[in-house]
Amino acid sequence: MCKRLSVFLIVVCVTLSLWSFDVRASEVEKVENGFSAVSPEEFNRVAKEYIERYIETIYLYKPNDLNHNTIKAVVTKESATASITDTMQRQITLDQEMTTVADLCDNISHFQNIAEYYRYTRSAQDIVRYNFSLTTTVLDTQMSDNCVTVQLYTYVTFQYEEGGEPAACGDMFTVKFAEINGQWCIVDIDSEELTAYGLTKEEFDFASAIASFNRAQTMQTAIAPEDNCELTQGSIIEKRHMSTEIQQFLNQTIVVISRVFCF
Repeated sequence: MCKRLSVFLIVVCVTLSLWSFDVRASEVEKVENGFSAVSPEEFNRVAKEYIERYIETIYLYKPNDLNHNTIKAVVTKESATASITDTMQRQITLDQEMTTVADLCDNISHFQNIAEYYRYTRSAQDIVRYNFSLTTTVLDTQMSDNCVTVQLYTYVTFQYEEGGEPAACGDMFTVKFAEINGQWCIVDIDSEELTAYGLTKEEFDFASAIASFNRAQTMQTAIAPEDNCELTQGSIIEKRHMSTEIQQFLNQTIVVISRVFCF
């Protein structure tokens, strides 16, 4: 009887140990993926941290990681053990609509391109901000079986000169999460300002926008007065004519920079 009881207790102890290990492993995986628990508070935290990294990138030019906690990070992890083609073609139901992993990755890539576009163009113009302050407020969190949507409002204040007039900008963001292979991750980010000014995935082309900005910068440099150069009447007229053409070009290609948020 004692032997049977001992064997039973050993089996129970081993079973409990294995179960505890599985739970701890699951918790570690969630922490590595950025989630310590699947709860509204955790989704709010991850969404808030991601948007704040984005804001720091476009205003302070920090090279923040905008892959972290997104579907692109999940796909990168899976590509080590599975076919990347099969992974990208996988279909996902999101908000009762069918989409693919590739489309969701494109959503993230577009948002990352927007961030890089502003970081590149604003830093190239030597725009500096002093006394920068960012406040992020979670407005709403909607949870369903396969999708979580978090709405946030960001408000930034800063000065272009130390002690100068304060400037302020605000925007509304919607961050969507989906569960991909058991891992919750960000699959889409929308901004009211970006949508209002046509910087959507369908309308914004990153390569063309950067090329247009670089051409405008080059043309501006071309008409800048050189030191110790003699300006004849003819050269002055030519430079004025070039300046008019450049201004027209800037109005057509760079106007979006001054309209979205603020410099």
